[in-house]
Amino acid sequence: MNNEWLLRINKFWLDNSFRFKAKDREKYLKLLEGKERLVRVLIGARRVGKTFVLYGLINKLLGKKKKVLYLSGELREMSFYDFGEVIEEALKIRKWKVTDEVYIFVDEVQEIKDWQKTIKLYYDYSKFKFFVTGSSSLVLNSQTSKLTGRFLTIPVMPLDYKEWLEFTGKNIVSQSSVEEYLYTGGYPEYVLNHNDSYLREVVESTLYRDLLSYYGIRNPELLEELMYYLADKITTPVSNLRVKVDLKVDNKTAAFYMKYLEEVYLLCPLYRMGGSYRKVKAGSPKYYFNDTGVLRIMSINQKIGYMAENAVFLKLYNDKSREYFYDSEKTIEIDFVSKDGRRIEVKYRSDIETDLDEINNNGHNTLVIVPDPKKIKNKEKWENLELVSLGEFLCS
Repeated sequence: MNNEWLLRINKFWLDNSFRFKAKDREKYLKLLEGKERLVRVLIGARRVGKTFVLYGLINKLLGKKKKVLYLSGELREMSFYDFGEVIEEALKIRKWKVTDEVYIFVDEVQEIKDWQKTIKLYYDYSKFKFFVTGSSSLVLNSQTSKLTGRFLTIPVMPLDYKEWLEFTGKNIVSQSSVEEYLYTGGYPEYVLNHNDSYLREVVESTLYRDLLSYYGIRNPELLEELMYYLADKITTPVSNLRVKVDLKVDNKTAAFYMKYLEEVYLLCPLYRMGGSYRKVKAGSPKYYFNDTGVLRIMSINQKIGYMAENAVFLKLYNDKSREYFYDSEKTIEIDFVSKDGRRIEVKYRSDIETDLDEINNNGHNTLVIVPDPKKIKNKEKWENLELVSLGEFLCS
């Protein structure tokens, strides 16, 4: 095997001072703290920053002089050689043994043939620790069956507002900065370059490349049309039947395409509160985008209130301590309700006193997210409401 390519992508083998250019995402650096050897499977949309997360982990380990191997399933050479042979060649180059604690990072692992068999073998008979990334849970769920009990799935989402502040160096929670965050979203490369064509290419590469590669579907244009359709349905429940009628497709196609957009992490559903799991799943969910920047470029009706509600959803989605739903009570619809009764409403616009009256009269304690609570007079008359700014909430 020609090993020059291995040396090229693992520059730190020959240069101890080499570090990848990547800003740390602190929440993911904690993955190195666990003592168990479970395979870490980092999964998320394409270009969401999974590679940068790996780079940050590698940099941290290099600083501790740990043994590290980095590979990518998208490298041309990985299609030439058996995955196990590549690992063995790396061990040979570095004079490592299977009894050594070696950290192996594999980007876009789903592109590697029979990767799960190879990792299972080394997991069972070595001390290696694996960190892998993938872009589609539909693919990875089918591929990880041989790793049952041996892996841990970690979702990787775009930068949240707190990370965005650190990433951009702004570090000031304000209405202007939070609205800039809503506009740009959290795809790291876009945050740095602000090129709308980049975000469009992110969406198109997911729809066209993955759909054709893994599912053989020959109509990705319909998926793109569905994305535009859903971008202007934010805050509105959408059923497969509604999609079938509006986009003129059959039931099976509507259901599959909606599920596909979830599985490649472009969309996230929010279901209506129900008395049972069956009733919840039978209802029509609302769909939120994985990123407010993507929502903006896909939407004709670019209302900042919609982007604010989407950002609140993502904050709640990333907070795994509670499961949230939407619900209707009396004359109003509640944006987000948890099983333990926490209620959250997003009113990101001016002239909301009538809305606040209605929510207050509903009789439940409710957190209401507004642009700036300081500009709202006579707040004390809404005894059931707690008003908080969007920036403050996203940083909580």
